[in-house]
Parts: sequence; C-alpha cells; structure tokens
Amino acid sequence: MSVLALAREPLRDHGLSEVAERMRRILSEACDFSTTITVGARARDAARALREACDEAPEKGWDGYAGAPVQLGALEEAESFLRALPTDFPLPDVGIDPGGEVLLEWQVERRWVFSMTIDADGVVSYAGLYGKNRVHGREHFVDVVPKAVVDGLARLLAKWPEPLPR
Repeated sequence: MSVLALAREPLRDHGLSEVAERMRRILSEACDFSTTITVGARARDAARALREACDEAPEKGWDGYAGAPVQLGALEEAESFLRALPTDFPLPDVGIDPGGEVLLEWQVERRWVFSMTIDADGVVSYAGLYGKNRVHGREHFVDVVPKAVVDGLARLLAKWPEPLPR
C-alpha cells in the first residue's frame, strides 16, 4: 500500500517537465483549504492582516522617516510562513518593518512577547522576551517553521491568557 502525506502548502521544487507541472497542480488543488470553514477562515484572516499591513507601507517614507516599502518577496515568504504555522498557534499581529520586511508579533503582556521579521530571502530574525529572560536569533524559513521559532512561540504561549484555538 502507498501513502502520500500532503503538506498544507506544496513544497518548492525545481521540476521542469510536463509531469512535474501536472503534479504541482494536483498537489496545489489537494492542499487548497481556502473554502473550508476552519482552516480557510484562518488563512483568510492571515491574508487580510498582511494586505492591511502592506497598505500602510506602500512607498518609501511611509513611516514619516526613510521606511522602505514592503518587499514583495518578504510578503510572499510571510504568506508561506503563516500557512506553515501550526494551527494551534494564534495568528500574530502583522506589520511592516522600516527595512521593508514583514513583522509578525505575538504579545501576552508587557514583558511577554515574541517578535520576528521575515525578508525576501526567507531569513527570519526573531526575539523573545519572557519576563526577565530573552532569546534572539536568525533562521532560514524553507517550507517549515524553524524549530527555534516554534520553541520560542511555545514558550510564550504557555503563558497565553485564554485557551488557544483548536
């Protein structure tokens, strides 16, 4: 017996043949949860938050200083990141960093926060503040949320005030 496990988003590939293109289309259709009530609503909420953040940073100087407009590649990476985020984690607040990267932030209370940016190359720069303790680092995002980011979010969410969505 054969089994095929489907990711929420098909993995990136470099196939050029007609068969590879057909497989990409089949996998894309099989992984399209946009019409479902639960997963689809979450995806629509994430897409709406990204659009609203991008609308606030359309051109150079959007922040009243020298803020760069949102990087198209960073937006695409952030969309992929949010689709890959475990569904038992709440969606973050979304913004644009003055460098044009997408900013994602989860905050429980004043000194309990996890913040990250993702750039057009998929580089995730993150920092977590857990009371008096801190972590920070850089990881590359390629289809799967880096373990260091999952661990940082899990540490923060252990203090989340309301039950997490299931």
